Amino acid sequence: MDTAFAEHLDNENRMLGGLSPSVRRQLARLLRKLEISILDAAALGGSVSGHRTDCMIKIEYG
Repeated sequence: MDTAFAEHLDNENRMLGGLSPSVRRQLARLLRKLEISILDAAALGGSVSGHRTDCMIKIEYG
């Protein structure tokens, strides 16, 4: 499992490598807002674009 996690982090760093720290922070804020919106829809028993929201996972961004 540790290898998979390390590979995931390496991949994330490659994807975000071209973004400046300020753009990364902006992206993190926007992703938090999206997460809240998805969780709010799930709490209301709704869906997001026809997809189930009860199987979403929480992702934390630094």
